Parts: sequence; C-alpha cells; structure tokens
Amino acid sequence: MSLYFDTSALVPAYLPEACSEKVAIRLGEADRIYLSRLTEMEFFSALSKKVRMEELGLEEAQAVATAFDRHLQAHVYTTLRVTNEVFDLGMRYLKGFDTPLRTLDGLHLACCALAGLTLITADTILADCAKRLGVACEKID
Repeated sequence: MSLYFDTSALVPAYLPEACSEKVAIRLGEADRIYLSRLTEMEFFSALSKKVRMEELGLEEAQAVATAFDRHLQAHVYTTLRVTNEVFDLGMRYLKGFDTPLRTLDGLHLACCALAGLTLITADTILADCAKRLGVACEKID
C-alpha cells in the first residue's frame, strides 16, 4: 500500500510522541511512502517551533533535521511536487465553504487525492475534512 504522510504523522517518526509507535507500524507496512514538498518545509517549521517553545534542544533538532535530510536524499520517501493542479484542487476544496479546512491542509489533501493515495494524519480536523471530501484517510491516534 502506498501512503501519504502529512507533517503531523511524520514528526512522530522522528520525535517521541503519543502516536510514535503507531506511526512506525504504518511506515513499516507501506510499500511506498509519499510526502509533498510542503511536508518537507512544515517538518522543519515544526522542529523550529519545538526549539522556540523549549520542547527540544537545538542540538537535538539539528540531529533530527540531519536524519530527515538523509532519508530524503536516500529516497526513503517519494516526494510529490505542489503543482498548479494541486493548487487548483486545493482551492476547489476551500471554495466549497463547507469544511474547516485550512490552506496548507487543502494542499496536502489535493496532493494526496491527485496521486490516488491514502492520507495518514494525526490531525483530527484534517482527517474529518478528508472524509467529507472523499479523500482516503487514516487518522493515527
């Protein structure tokens, strides 16, 4: 099975969180793991926030960033581009005015939907929006 991991499901693969074990299991079960360029950027933003909030030391954040970069370079993940088509679909989702979907999550959903993948997320709002919009999704708790 090919799976698309959003940032909320990817960070627990690198840092201990309540759902880290479940994330590790899903990563191990996947035939192919997809991310978007957006996920890459959000990953580093999440690390930066943890440093600012003093939840993570600078050296630890740098070590996690290095590990993630190595995985990207080793093609552990298949990276999807955020194209105009992705933006167009994301905007269509938002123009429905019937979900609490946020901008970047709309792009995650569009990347996932256009590639025909199942979204793996720890974000309850995103999971609910995915289901309402017909995007295959699994919420990790």
